[in-house]
Amino acid sequence: MFRKLLISILAIMLFAVLPVAAVGDLTITNAVGTTGQSVNPEAEITGSFDIKNGGISSITNIGITATDLVFGTNKIPSSKVVITPNSVATLDAGLSKTITFTLKVPVNQIPGLYAGNFEAKDVTATNSAVTDLSITVKTLKSLNVVEDVVTITGEDGEAVEGVVTMKNTGNVDLTFDTSSIIHDITLTDNDEDEITLFVAAIPTSIVPGEQKTFKIKADFETGIDVDTYSGEVTITSKEGAVDKFNLELNVQPEVCEKGIVGNLEIDLQKPDNGDDFSLGETVSIEVKVDNEDDSDLDVEVEAFLYNVDENSVIERVTSDSLEVREGENEDFNLDLDIPFDSDINEDDEYILYVKAYENGDEDKNCAQDQIDIGIDRQKDDVRVENVLVTPSTAACGEVAEFVVDVINVGSNDQRDVHVELINSELGIKEQSEEFDIDKGSDPDNDAKKRFTFTIPNDAEEKTYSIEGVVVFDDGNEKNSEFVSLNVLGCGETPVEPPVQDEEDITIQVLDPEFDATGKSLSIPTNINNNLNVQKTLHVSLANVDDWTTDASSEKVVTLKPGQMTTLYFYITVDDDSTGLQTATLNVKDTAGSILVSDTFSVELNEDKVTVVDDPDNDGLLGGIRDFTTNSNVLVWVIADIILVVVVVLLLKFLFSKK
Repeated sequence: MFRKLLISILAIMLFAVLPVAAVGDLTITNAVGTTGQSVNPEAEITGSFDIKNGGISSITNIGITATDLVFGTNKIPSSKVVITPNSVATLDAGLSKTITFTLKVPVNQIPGLYAGNFEAKDVTATNSAVTDLSITVKTLKSLNVVEDVVTITGEDGEAVEGVVTMKNTGNVDLTFDTSSIIHDITLTDNDEDEITLFVAAIPTSIVPGEQKTFKIKADFETGIDVDTYSGEVTITSKEGAVDKFNLELNVQPEVCEKGIVGNLEIDLQKPDNGDDFSLGETVSIEVKVDNEDDSDLDVEVEAFLYNVDENSVIERVTSDSLEVREGENEDFNLDLDIPFDSDINEDDEYILYVKAYENGDEDKNCAQDQIDIGIDRQKDDVRVENVLVTPSTAACGEVAEFVVDVINVGSNDQRDVHVELINSELGIKEQSEEFDIDKGSDPDNDAKKRFTFTIPNDAEEKTYSIEGVVVFDDGNEKNSEFVSLNVLGCGETPVEPPVQDEEDITIQVLDPEFDATGKSLSIPTNINNNLNVQKTLHVSLANVDDWTTDASSEKVVTLKPGQMTTLYFYITVDDDSTGLQTATLNVKDTAGSILVSDTFSVELNEDKVTVVDDPDNDGLLGGIRDFTTNSNVLVWVIADIILVVVVVLLLKFLFSKK
């Protein structure tokens, strides 16, 4: 009897220690991955096990479930366990069914050993089986800086700040102090002006899953160069969690007067950051402005191109004012022309700044944006900068003067360049002589060519488009611009314009020789009205652009019959101009017709500037002009004359004595 009792007790104890418990004929076998796995938060484990019918009849409606996995007061909910399949409709006697599972560990799950189980049972619970499920969640020290790039923007002399957001993406507390932050940014410009960085209110600790912010303040020293000072910032917790972000310290010229303020938002949609443009090209700017204010606003948009290396504004453009309604947006379109400028270096850094502001209240509402652009010089690139015509309205038989300004914006010097003036309707086909022009980065990279053309007597009264063309690169390339010429007052029967008597109106340059002070000339000129009627005359200088930096504008004078007056025309000579230069004084009537002209020359020398009337005169005045090119020449000429006289007298004395 005792033996039977002992056997029964041993049997009960044996079943108690078995890992798989079963009621009835259902068992769980071949468990794989259900215990012993160690993983990080957010990791996923997989495994499998078999459910087996050890009886002699089928088992139906079997459900398979998992419990929560528990570690102390922490748990991984059963919803994180996915069982496939999670039910079996019929399991015949002696057969098995393989069940697979995945377990996804939650983010920031506290480290420890988590235990639970799987259970398989039919709906009546007559047949059931259980097996263990457990994992070890490892310790994870992980930090994430939410911003990939933190940008701090301001002007020199300002103190500005940016916000950094840190998140604890591990499963243990993280602690920090100011020594937790280091960077590799160069904070000085070429002349040692400096940016000073401060860290304000860094969090002392962040629990798993928590997110906190702190501020980085930048003090831009007065005079620091406009530029972007950037580098990598590393944050390391005391526990060893590390993350990095890029910090950009953007020193810029004044854009918004009070910085970014108010409730406007700006989106610079075109051009794109990094786009390249050529000299003379028009940059099409498209900006969307959102009004987040609680009232309608009148908004203007301004854009300017800035050379960072030269610390200067290249070009600026402003839009018309548009009303942007509350909560709505408007599109603004601007065109900014990149100038033909010898100072523009394609290796410099250029930034396009754009701001949107409330018209009249920029200090209340102003938003800004910026992009980098490149400016390229082509190797061979000569442009027509401007075409001018004088007068802009002319009658048949009148003479029109055309001036074509060309500029080399390429990186190569150009040889054998010429300019053409073309209009097939008027029969204009003019060509200049060939000339050379220096590369675009040199000061002597431009030229000016003049043409005169008499309007045909049978020309149709209308506006003509006259083309100025520059031909370069050995004749392989050309560029052009157009100017409009209005032809009026012709009539069906052409009438020859009356020939003006040269003595009716006369003009004379006075004081043909004088010293100039600081290369500033005053040209006194007599104007005579010899007619028996009153005349209003327009007197102007022409042909002086090549050798002057400034000249008097047109003067208007009304003379009674027989009246004479003296006008003074002021000229500032270009410092680089020397030698003989010519200019023309034109007298026109109120219709713009030239009545009389007088051409004079200016001899530019180191010590003296000589004005000579009528440069084609080969008489005594011309001789004086040549002698006075240098004051020492005249002295030697007089000495030579005296020497000749002495020799003649000596010879006469000797022969007379004989």
